[in-house]
Amino acid sequence: MLGKFINLGRRVGQRLVTNSRNFSRLIRFTAREKAGTGEGPIVFFEIADPRLERYLYLLLKFFEIAGFTIYLKFNLNLLLNLRNYSELILRLENFRIFLSEPSGSFMHLTFDSASNDSSVGITPKYFGYPGGKPEEFIMPYPMHPIVYESGMHKAIHNFRKRERHIKVFFSGNTNEAYANPDIGECYDKVDRCRITQHLSELLDEEYLKVVSTIGQTVDVTSFETRGLLMFRNIVVDLEFWIKMLSNSEYVICPPGVSMPFSHNVIEAMAVGCIPILEYPEMFNPPLEDGVNCIAFSGTTNLCDRIREIVNQRRPSLTMRREAIKYYEAHLEPGAVIAELVRRLPELKLIRVNAEHLSLDELKKEKSPNRWSITNR
Repeated sequence: MLGKFINLGRRVGQRLVTNSRNFSRLIRFTAREKAGTGEGPIVFFEIADPRLERYLYLLLKFFEIAGFTIYLKFNLNLLLNLRNYSELILRLENFRIFLSEPSGSFMHLTFDSASNDSSVGITPKYFGYPGGKPEEFIMPYPMHPIVYESGMHKAIHNFRKRERHIKVFFSGNTNEAYANPDIGECYDKVDRCRITQHLSELLDEEYLKVVSTIGQTVDVTSFETRGLLMFRNIVVDLEFWIKMLSNSEYVICPPGVSMPFSHNVIEAMAVGCIPILEYPEMFNPPLEDGVNCIAFSGTTNLCDRIREIVNQRRPSLTMRREAIKYYEAHLEPGAVIAELVRRLPELKLIRVNAEHLSLDELKKEKSPNRWSITNR
């Protein structure tokens, strides 16, 4: 019982610290004159749920990149409880906080469903909805927020023509959080820990080199291999992350903590890497095996696919071009928002992959049978 009270006190204390920091950020934001780079079409967001956190920031950021002016309806609970994403939102260009929708707004977005005939709803009900309805838009999964916030996304094109010194690459956390049973039970996929463990067990030295120096920063651009280079639990400076990926032909993109998607698959395709993944059907439109990705099913099949790749003598330039083509058409922020706008005025709902919120919705809706994207 005492332990529960201690944990409760710790959570309350953390919440108070977050609220205090975000309140100070909000005061500083309102005290300074907000100077943007110019007024674009106005998008008005009416959002109250702070659990969206990074995915609210990313949605706002996509509209900013596409040239829109963003107006967010004032909601103190939202702004105080977005953790560090409150700061990122307040740093957006052409961003305003208003009490009501401004006149002449181009689009009105609200969570969870449209509040009137002219507004568009935002929902985390994402998995199991493959798209195709003209009144719905499936928001693609993005790169990591800091890639956009830092402006690194603007340099993507500079990395696509780099010479590739690593045939197959993986880098990422493999701690126990990534052994989440939800990956198998809800999505019928293999979790990250099982993938990396089986690769280590099933591939011999001809195909695999493992580097695992926990807590140390490593510059992977110093490595060269025609097999699989796997970094486990290594700290990678974000500044070098894109450069890291662009040094590789293929990148293994296993699931994140609570869903098959992880930011690294989008980042890999952006710089012209060919993703190796078990969930091509979850993209909209789906990725195609042998065209713009390497698809596998289960760890044994993954090892077989890697052996095939390593034994190739020539780089897969065509597949790299197709991965870039897919990114530019379906994942690049400007292209994404352009397609969203094209759906107006029929558009009524935007489905956003909000990770744990989307998983919760999936658990509520899925049948007793194992879920798959073809069930709907």
